[in-house]
Amino acid sequence: MTGFKYERIKEIFAIPLQSNGTLKIESIETIEFNNLYVMRDKHYVLNGFSYIFKKGYSYCIAGDNGSGKTTLLEAVIGLYSDCQQGTININGFRLDEIDMEYLRLEKISFLEQTPKLLNGSVDDNILVAPTQSYKNLMEKLKMIGDEKTVEYLKLTDKNTEKSGFSGGETQKLALGRALAKNADLYIFDEGNSALDEDGQKFFISCVRKLKKNSIVIIVSHDNKILDSCDRAIYL
Repeated sequence: MTGFKYERIKEIFAIPLQSNGTLKIESIETIEFNNLYVMRDKHYVLNGFSYIFKKGYSYCIAGDNGSGKTTLLEAVIGLYSDCQQGTININGFRLDEIDMEYLRLEKISFLEQTPKLLNGSVDDNILVAPTQSYKNLMEKLKMIGDEKTVEYLKLTDKNTEKSGFSGGETQKLALGRALAKNADLYIFDEGNSALDEDGQKFFISCVRKLKKNSIVIIVSHDNKILDSCDRAIYL
């Protein structure tokens, strides 16, 4: 697989950390931010953020552009470790104690704000890592409980090099990619953008069902998403 998206996936899920720990977390139960400051482009985009995220809950993060929403999401997965103050603890352990490469690959599913597609088939774009499978995806769809959704993420055999995808299809495919992993932490940065009405309903169903066995964190300004989450955080 080649292309921009593959490079971005490598950046997020296999980025070498300044200090990658050895502790393998088998189940993410809590994520605790303690007075976190993150500096980008010589100014702080997060200023003393403190909060505890817990398994079994869904969280919606809202705020103005530039308030640090995406930075917060990326800090969770170990980016910006060289330009932050304060701590992030998972299950009580600091990120520098944890094998974050393992955690990102095995336990975290991240849907970016502007997903890009690989040059290839639908399969190429959903099964981008060994931890992703159609078996996982179908289990998630059945868990959501609406029979119609079992067919929802099935797309035609389009090839991105030849025919391309619309914005809605791209978002749908990226959502399928996120659901194809059995994760403890699902992060959706504007995960419902570009979706049609059925897609919006489907996404809200995902949020409500996924939180049962995981932590769900969403960046969104959509009131329906805010209302569907257990907690709202404004930056």
